[in-house]
Amino acid sequence: MHTRKHTASEKLAIIQEIANGHIGVMAATQKFSITKTTLAKWRRRYGVYGLK
Repeated sequence: MHTRKHTASEKLAIIQEIANGHIGVMAATQKFSITKTTLAKWRRRYGVYGLK
């Protein structure tokens, strides 16, 4: 996987794309070059803290 910083708005867009059923978790990890662990952290943080 490539190391790349995603902006907060990019992270939220990816999470929303998954939540809306437009893309699956595995497809998202491949499409956006992130790990499942990273995606899980983003989802947990947005669930707890929202968009701050």
